Amino acid sequence: MSRFRLVPTALVVLAAACGGRSELRVTNDLGSYDICAVYAFPDSSLKRGQNLLEGRIQPGEVVTFEMARGTYNVIVVDEDDDSYDYPGLPLDENGHDLLVKLEDFNMGHVHSGEGTLPITIENGLGSITIYFAYASLTTSGWGEDMLRTTVLVPGEELTIWVMPGNWNVRLEDEYGEAYVLTGIELGGGTDGYSHVLTMADREI
Repeated sequence: MSRFRLVPTALVVLAAACGGRSELRVTNDLGSYDICAVYAFPDSSLKRGQNLLEGRIQPGEVVTFEMARGTYNVIVVDEDDDSYDYPGLPLDENGHDLLVKLEDFNMGHVHSGEGTLPITIENGLGSITIYFAYASLTTSGWGEDMLRTTVLVPGEELTIWVMPGNWNVRLEDEYGEAYVLTGIELGGGTDGYSHVLTMADREI
């Protein structure tokens, strides 16, 4: 499908606030990759909320989201689960045109998962790279690797988006060593969790 073809602009309407309404216009400039998810949440909130997009945004297409005026953090996810992070976007009476480009791909901060609350882990292991990351409500049957096809080098961050609950996180490094964080309670007043991973977290 040509990225330059003319297409109708889709309109997604969100709940409006008393401060007036505005438009976030998202254009897919990712070459041959579809956009599969768009999250937009106030920069004063940790809660990401639900995916605002119904269907996909194909290359060259534009989708307009109508929402209350304010400042938003926007996270876009493509068909390969790669994420593009746009913090602090202002939405005034003129709206905002967001062109999502390949060069905006998140290299230092990986987003994964489909929930609304963030568990953010920074790799503080010095020279050691994290190869695998899992999040589970139990300490067995860890499920899918949240890093997928990427790795977490020292200094980079991984945010795993989860639903409310008591979560456990397991990370494995390049040498097969495991690091486990347990009892991460989210929801009920706690909207997010962050941690710098160190050798003290290594599983004995």
